[in-house]
Amino acid sequence: MLLSLLVLVVSLGLTYVLWRDAQNSAQQTLKAEFEFHTLEVAERIRQRMLDQDQVLHSVRALFQASISVDRNEFGKYYRGMALARRYPGIEALAFVSLVPDARKSEHISKVHREGFPGYTIWPHGRRESYTPVVYIEPFKGRNLRAFGFDIYSEPVRRFAMERARDTNSAVITGKLVLIQDTNHRPKVGFLMLLPLYQEGIPHTTLAQRRSSVLGWVASVFRAEALMKGILGKEAAELDVEIFDGKTLSEDALLYDNDKIFRAHGHADTQFQMTRQLAIAGRTWTILVSSLPAFEKQLRPSKSQFIALVGIGLSLLLALMTWILVRGRMRSMHAARALNHELNARKQAEESLRLAAMVYENSGEGMLVTDAGNHIVAVNPAFTRLTGYELTDVVGKKPSVLSSGRHGPDFYQNMWNELDRTGQWQGEVWDRRKNGEIHAKYFTINTIPNADGSVYRRVALFRDLTAQKQSEEFIWHQANFDTLTQLPNRSMFQDRLEQDILKAQRTQLALALLFIDLDLFKEVNDTLGHHIGDLLLIEAAKRITACVRDMDTVARLGGDEFTVILPELYEISSVERVATNILQKLAEPYHLGEEVIHVAGSIGITVYPRDADDAEGLLKNADQAMYVAKNMGRNRFSYFTPALQEAAHTRLRLITDLREAIASHQFSVLYQPIVDLVTGEILKAEALIRWEHPKRGLVSPAEFIPLAEETGLIAPIGDWVFREAARQAKRWRTIHHSAFQVSVNKSPKQFRESDLSLTAWFDYLHELGLPGDGITIEITEGLLLNAVTDVTDKLALYRNAGIQIAIDDFGTGYSALSYLKRFHIDYLKIDQSFVRDIETDPNDMALSKAIIVMAHALGLKVIAEGVETANQLKILTDAGCDYAQGFFFSKALPADQLEVLLSTRSAQPWHGQQ
Repeated sequence: MLLSLLVLVVSLGLTYVLWRDAQNSAQQTLKAEFEFHTLEVAERIRQRMLDQDQVLHSVRALFQASISVDRNEFGKYYRGMALARRYPGIEALAFVSLVPDARKSEHISKVHREGFPGYTIWPHGRRESYTPVVYIEPFKGRNLRAFGFDIYSEPVRRFAMERARDTNSAVITGKLVLIQDTNHRPKVGFLMLLPLYQEGIPHTTLAQRRSSVLGWVASVFRAEALMKGILGKEAAELDVEIFDGKTLSEDALLYDNDKIFRAHGHADTQFQMTRQLAIAGRTWTILVSSLPAFEKQLRPSKSQFIALVGIGLSLLLALMTWILVRGRMRSMHAARALNHELNARKQAEESLRLAAMVYENSGEGMLVTDAGNHIVAVNPAFTRLTGYELTDVVGKKPSVLSSGRHGPDFYQNMWNELDRTGQWQGEVWDRRKNGEIHAKYFTINTIPNADGSVYRRVALFRDLTAQKQSEEFIWHQANFDTLTQLPNRSMFQDRLEQDILKAQRTQLALALLFIDLDLFKEVNDTLGHHIGDLLLIEAAKRITACVRDMDTVARLGGDEFTVILPELYEISSVERVATNILQKLAEPYHLGEEVIHVAGSIGITVYPRDADDAEGLLKNADQAMYVAKNMGRNRFSYFTPALQEAAHTRLRLITDLREAIASHQFSVLYQPIVDLVTGEILKAEALIRWEHPKRGLVSPAEFIPLAEETGLIAPIGDWVFREAARQAKRWRTIHHSAFQVSVNKSPKQFRESDLSLTAWFDYLHELGLPGDGITIEITEGLLLNAVTDVTDKLALYRNAGIQIAIDDFGTGYSALSYLKRFHIDYLKIDQSFVRDIETDPNDMALSKAIIVMAHALGLKVIAEGVETANQLKILTDAGCDYAQGFFFSKALPADQLEVLLSTRSAQPWHGQQ
């Protein structure tokens, strides 16, 4: 009886040990799975932030590839990247500009002109510089609150901006509340910032980076939305907490996905693990804890089975011992054998269960081959990733998946490595069952027999399709123009340098063409960016159709294109290409309901004759293009050494022009306009003059085009208008109440926003000068592509009483059909017709025709450049209304014109008085 009890006690004890072992084994298995999920969560977070880093670098590449990126192009780029769909959790993508205090007013005015009159930089207060949010996408909803916000004014953001600027890398801010949430229940967020530097200026040292920074591009995140998009299904089984820094405190908490569980006091957890990640200049601490949903996976069924079997066996053994007391030795032997068998079965079952769990549930594809390299097994992930079921591939070799992209050498090297080490890993391009080719990362291991021969080979692989697509998308965005799909400035620079190296080897010439579309800005301003974009796309197609497949056509930005013509056996072929391009660009553009007429100007430079590097060739072609444009457009020009000096002179003149405004080097002269019926002087034309401190008098024909090109024409034109209006007011007071002064306004001035127009009307009101005291002179070319904007502005002048004159009539595009439509008051016959009116019958006939036509339409005529009495007589006999020129008087300062007005009485003219 004692022996039976002893057997029972021992058996039950053994059952307990086996039960505890099964419990511990299940616990360890679940712990291993928990650690795997924790590492996977950390890796997902790290990879997502690396993706965001790449997104910011691609946006910076957009700014580096273009001379300027406007709000429209930035918005198109954001929508083209589809960030909200590709990377859930990103709140916004923004461009932050660095604005010195001296340029604050200019910056705000520029944004106002873009159509945002309420824009300002905030918070208010004067600072050395500002970093307002200028572009932000999507530009709606809560993001509108960030428009104009000076992010440098807030310490957390400022620290990250300075670190990004100094290291030339993406940097994440600390924990903060987004400006978008200021008026709502705040949620935790952060920013990732990447600096932008001035193009062409080195930024390798700390001092260079600080001096050349232009601004930052930034991604804005809400931590909760971002992490939900990253974690996916793990959020239901694991409590993930993310802390900013290495300290686990409430103040540092960025994200906690299971606040409800914690709020109900369920703080106990079976598993917990901490990981630290270094991400974009900051350290994040990730604390992962298991939740009940995960812990329920701990299955007690096996341990319960062991307990029940053990108890039953224990009772049975005790009973047998009591009955078969005489066979005690044999019973003890049976018990030991049974114990050994149970242990072996337990270990085998555990191993098989673990192997089956990994095999069936792994996210990676698996295939197993025998010693002859024939497939014997695959897992469900293999079928999901390749489309092949086990029945499709069993008994076949893995080459059934081959895409044909890899040659025999690739596979031979793989087998050499497997035979030598039993292992191989690398990237392989395979073909799915549906024929689709995709990239996979393989890891192959060999399972040997006892004698070292091959028993099985196990291959694990993961699909790289999404990664490859993302890399390809980012690369394309960084190297190709999003509008025309042509190579951008970055890709153009690389190809030009490669073609130069090839030309050095082949000793063949290379030509670079720099193309600028004439009148593109006028089309863009008058017809809108949509039509401008369509025009650029069509122009790109036309240029590409004129060159060979081996040539490169690129868009540098705006309306500037380049063409690289390598391997030239004859330089004369360049001229044929340039002529063909000009002809194609000059053909009418049918864009929607609009028919547009533009042309091109082309600068040409040749390697190695003109320069031996990419920078020199581009500079030469640019200079030659400006020569072609100044020669009348729709033509090409070759680079010459003289252009280099001309370019330097032009740059110096632009610099001096800016100084001339500040130092008051401009003056206004007035040329009298004589009434040919009465002989009275009741009109004068205001003409600007520049007295350069070193060069003396600079011709308006030389500096006005530069002023238009640099945008200085606006302040210069505004100053001339105010001077002319002030003098008109004075002469109406002291000379005649109907005195009128005419002011020239260039097409660029005319197409500017209505702000300057309103300012002019306000100034006239301030002076008390009626609108008919001023005449605005415009060129007929402005009316060629006239749209509603031009019509509306002419109507505003008309409503204000200001009269309109067409200057240099007959020298540009014919605008006869527009004269009545736009309510023109005066036509000015160009001096080129008046000069030869005595000797050239054509000029005489044309001048008379203009006078007759104008009178028929109810317009007055002013003849320019009258220098002789005979010219005056011909014009007077033809019925011309007014005239101006040296025969009457040269352009005079205001005080000298007053003397002329006071001494001149109404009488016929016989030359200068």
